Amino acid sequence: MRVSMYRVGLALLVVLLGTLVQVLAWDAGMIAAMTPAAQSNSSAPGDFCLFSHSYTVKIKTRDGIELNTVIHVPWSIFQPSFRVSTFLVRTPYNADSANEAYWAKLTAACYVVAVQDQRGRYASTGTYAMWGKAAQDGYDTMAWLVQQDFSNGVIYSAGGSADAIAAYMQPMLSPPWLKGQLLAVGTSNVYKTTYQNGAYRESLISGWLTGQGEHQMIAQVQNNERFSDYWNPTTMAGHFGAVDFPSVHYGGWYDIFQQGTIDAFTGYSTQGQRDYQNLTYLVMDAHGHCAADGVIPHPNANGSLPLLIANGLFSPVSNGSRPAPPAGYKRVNLYVMGPGTTGSIGDFWTYRDTWPTPAYTSFYLTSKGSLQTQVEPSSARVSYTYDPRDPVKTVGGNNLLIPCGAYDQTPVLPPNRKDVVLYSTAPLQAPVAIVGRLEAQLYVSSSCKDTDFTAKLIDKYPDGRAINLADGIIRMRWRNSDTTPELLTPGQVYNVSVDLWSSAYIFNAGHSIQLAISSSNAPRFSVNPNTGEPLNQPVTQNITAVNQLLTGANTASRLVLPVVNIKDLLL
Repeated sequence: MRVSMYRVGLALLVVLLGTLVQVLAWDAGMIAAMTPAAQSNSSAPGDFCLFSHSYTVKIKTRDGIELNTVIHVPWSIFQPSFRVSTFLVRTPYNADSANEAYWAKLTAACYVVAVQDQRGRYASTGTYAMWGKAAQDGYDTMAWLVQQDFSNGVIYSAGGSADAIAAYMQPMLSPPWLKGQLLAVGTSNVYKTTYQNGAYRESLISGWLTGQGEHQMIAQVQNNERFSDYWNPTTMAGHFGAVDFPSVHYGGWYDIFQQGTIDAFTGYSTQGQRDYQNLTYLVMDAHGHCAADGVIPHPNANGSLPLLIANGLFSPVSNGSRPAPPAGYKRVNLYVMGPGTTGSIGDFWTYRDTWPTPAYTSFYLTSKGSLQTQVEPSSARVSYTYDPRDPVKTVGGNNLLIPCGAYDQTPVLPPNRKDVVLYSTAPLQAPVAIVGRLEAQLYVSSSCKDTDFTAKLIDKYPDGRAINLADGIIRMRWRNSDTTPELLTPGQVYNVSVDLWSSAYIFNAGHSIQLAISSSNAPRFSVNPNTGEPLNQPVTQNITAVNQLLTGANTASRLVLPVVNIKDLLL
């Protein structure tokens, strides 16, 4: 069944907010117990805000666009008029059709909720620009909201998926009213999400735009294959210093925006204003958008942890000052996956103040197809033929509109595919835990002037299953720059890095670590015709490439894993 980013993103927020009345029970006792720094001088509601009313307004932006905004205002039986904080959600998914029960969770906690159609979507005027106007429109909307009688001058922004991306762009213009963010499964860098190491994420981007009725945007995106001013309004890189508020970032290891969520957390927590770096929180579960697919169970991987942390940071009666760190919560909260078999190690949470410090360990590819921690003394080459007319099919992974999550990769591995080269450790004598960034450093060559190289990290089970953990790709013409393509010299050897994003996983004893190398993964990524032509040009021919992978000596291709001590994760 086809799943839209809207339904999954909304479902994730429903999960996070589903127990909001319990978590944010702002009765008189709880308000009195709140830290002084978080309280305003204005009077506050003395009970649950069991009633609310809603109305729709058109908020005009600086360039004359009218943004359709549905405003849900709480009302207290004992105090029918008061000023409280506002949650702002900006969406491409129709503000008028949102589930009233969903917003009622927030209004019951005495927050105002403003849900807005992005420009060019549904009842908002203008031309849809994805997130190109998110910072500007967000600023103008906040400026209007804080002038209303219901506002205490404090805005929190929230959202899941596409809504989270819109929120991630808001700090760029430093809106003085933005005092916190709760962001689920999003990214602060749309370019890197669209073009992963130069390769176009075809299923995700083209599929999503088509599903939203914005098919015309595909050509615009493909016309901007290189990073340019077109992408500047949709990347927070260079703007993290404007973050001067607490934030909670929630993602998943198999999520479509996985690394984008982690990179956003890193930017907020290391480049944001110093007083707020330690008020930046990360929660990574197993799934994210990929909540239902995959064949490996991960028990207890979902929960209300992001919301519980937010409860300690946000308040409907905030005066906007810096809150104290919520007691009892760590800043880095990671679900450590395992193989999901009886008696196996894994599938637990680790709660930490910082990321675990890994020992980056190299597993060298050998001429015999093994992965070993020692460099082979002699260099060797293995060749395979990559035919763009017969690409390796996508089986699971960080997807949205096609099956996502963990699946048996046997159908797309040797001997079923002759254009895949597989490397494996011997069965492990003891568990190996990894937490952090994954990388394949490869020495490669091609008979063509452009091609792709893919890498896939796999857990080979004792029963023969080969389960994917992470994968990556590099489009060779973008290997050195995302602004200037450089074609290959056929036959020349290049040293490249394939980023497999991140993971937290325990390879159990008796399992093997595997790395599969190929040149396609479709439709997750667009098929490279090996011609070197820009993405926006019609494919007039598909050239078969003979690609080579070099190992050993001074061309020692390797898999680099962030190995950690399992005991450290259990502290």
